[in-house]
Parts: sequence; C-alpha cells; structure tokens
Amino acid sequence: MNVRTSQKPTSRKRSSWAAIALPLLAASVSLVSSNAASGKGVKCEASVVRQGSGYLDQIPVVKSQPNGKFLGVLFYARLVGLRAGDRARIKTPSASADENAKILWQGPTGKTLRVSGRRLDGVRTFTLTFPATTAAGGGALKGTRSEFPSIINLPTTGCWRLDLRVGNTREYVVIEGRK
Repeated sequence: MNVRTSQKPTSRKRSSWAAIALPLLAASVSLVSSNAASGKGVKCEASVVRQGSGYLDQIPVVKSQPNGKFLGVLFYARLVGLRAGDRARIKTPSASADENAKILWQGPTGKTLRVSGRRLDGVRTFTLTFPATTAAGGGALKGTRSEFPSIINLPTTGCWRLDLRVGNTREYVVIEGRK
C-alpha cells in the first residue's frame, strides 16, 4: 500500500518565498498609494451637468445630492466645454481671471454659504464662505431662496467633494479638477 504524505515546506523554502513576495507586495502598495495621491488611474464619478431651465436655459447647472436643495449655475461652462450630460469639472489651476470657475449657488434662505472641499483621496481640504444675495423673482428654485455668487478655485487636480451648507441644510456635489 502506497501512502502519500504532504510535505510541508521547510523554513528555508518559506523564507525564500517571503524574500521574493514581500518586496513585490511593498512595491505594489507604494504604486497604488502614489497613483491615488496623484489622481492617476482613479475614476472620478463627478456630478452630472444638466441643462438649466427658465431664465437659465442657456447655462449648464449641477444639482446637489442627495435632495437637490442647491443648484450650481456653472457660468464658466463654455470655457471648459461643459454640456448637459457631462460630468462636472473645473480647470485648475486657473491661468487667469477669465478662467475662474464662477458658480452661482442657489439654495435655502440664509446669510452665508459654506463650501468645504475635500479631495476624495483624503489628501487635501479647503473651506470657503460666500455671503448671500437674496434673489428676486421665481428663478430655477421655487419659493424663498438665497443666491451665493462664488468663485471656486480647487487647490489641485483630482476628484473633489464640495460640501455645501446653509444653516442646517447640508448637501454636496462632486467636481473633477483638471489641468
């Protein structure tokens, strides 16, 4: 009768396997980390640009998530070729005042809009505040609302979540910064 036994690797075989595997593992972790930090290979699921309506019918807009309580009127859209159906993006850094990302935020009544940006790989953050100008007339958002003129200059390229806050109302949009 033949009895087969499995042979366990010797400690020498295990140590040679570890000597090869550990440097490869370290190199791949390093590559993934550097790609995430630079934004390479990371797909940005930015908010979808929509066509404005009413007096905004010629200007692309972006709605906040999850409830659409903020509307961003993208006055810079023609400079970067944005159209309805595209993913929201901003040219960064802007080379001149003509390339600034001018966005008119329409949202709940309040005195100040706070925009907190966070790069989705967790590397960079910023916070901006913009005073309100009360809107006259119906506009794109029905009922009482405030408008907050802004210029958003992202610190770096990459995928950015912009948290929008007026009073207790908090929503967000995702915008990609590109060169």
